[in-house]
Amino acid sequence: FILGAFSSGLLLFGSSLIYGFTGLTNFEELAKLLTGVGSLTDNISYIGIITGITFVSVALLFKVAAAPFHMWSPDVYEGAPTPVTAFFSTVPKVAVFALMLRFFFYTFFDFISFWQQIFIVSSLFSMIIGSLAALYQKRIKRLMAYSGIANVGYMLIGLASGTIESMTGLLIFLIIYIAMTIAFFSFVLGLQKMKDTRLNTYISDLVNLGQVNPVLAFTVTLVMFSMVGLPPLAGFFGKMYLFLAAMQSELYSVAIIGILSSVIAAFYYIRIVKVMFFEVSNTFISYKQMDKLNALILSFSLYFLVFFFAYPHPFLMCMHKVSLSLCL
Repeated sequence: FILGAFSSGLLLFGSSLIYGFTGLTNFEELAKLLTGVGSLTDNISYIGIITGITFVSVALLFKVAAAPFHMWSPDVYEGAPTPVTAFFSTVPKVAVFALMLRFFFYTFFDFISFWQQIFIVSSLFSMIIGSLAALYQKRIKRLMAYSGIANVGYMLIGLASGTIESMTGLLIFLIIYIAMTIAFFSFVLGLQKMKDTRLNTYISDLVNLGQVNPVLAFTVTLVMFSMVGLPPLAGFFGKMYLFLAAMQSELYSVAIIGILSSVIAAFYYIRIVKVMFFEVSNTFISYKQMDKLNALILSFSLYFLVFFFAYPHPFLMCMHKVSLSLCL
């Protein structure tokens, strides 16, 4: 709560600086006023505006739990009820990234040489910290928290690349990430042990699922493989578009670190598969039948992840039009 209030204070302070030096709050009017201003370096107003952009950038990075402003995320994921965790691991990211695209690509695009560096550094921190910290997690929701931090790092690649193609790649990856996260949390919410009323908390709680319910275990395995980025699942294409956009913008080191981060992430995703199929329990564990709502959500999400490669063109065109509408 305190960190959330603090980040909101940074957002307000940055907005007040921008308003103080421009007298405007409308995105379109700001874009017209600041066209070409990004090339100035000796103007007091320029320094005030980039200071405001810095505060707003940090505040928005707090909101999406990007490193090094991620410290609140694992504890909140763990402490909140699981349905709430599922909600704020997906919905706020859509809203905040839509705002960031509109704010930086449309209004402050002339300052790209400045804010691009902020997002490159945050992207690198997020991918490295998220991937390495997740290796040591034993609790499901804390694992998903660090996984979310790493995935935010991938999304920031699209923001930092600064092209229409990177915006399209960011939106595609964001939608695919939401589908993967919804699928996994529907699995967590719908799975309970036969003689237990609580939800599974630890990764080790999933032992024997491959023997008791092989269809569900195989379904979750496909979701995990999509999170890893294995073809032909949707997660592979989401990362591919972002890495290609980074290379087109000559951010080769960022793309390479992103690929290495994905390789590290494969360990903790596949560890869940290992627990379900290959771990042995001293006692026989049985699970309740998954409720209909969570089963339907998991099924529709899996269908999207598995068959995205078959006909992605309409989806790509739709995201491209959304990108154009955000920055034009």
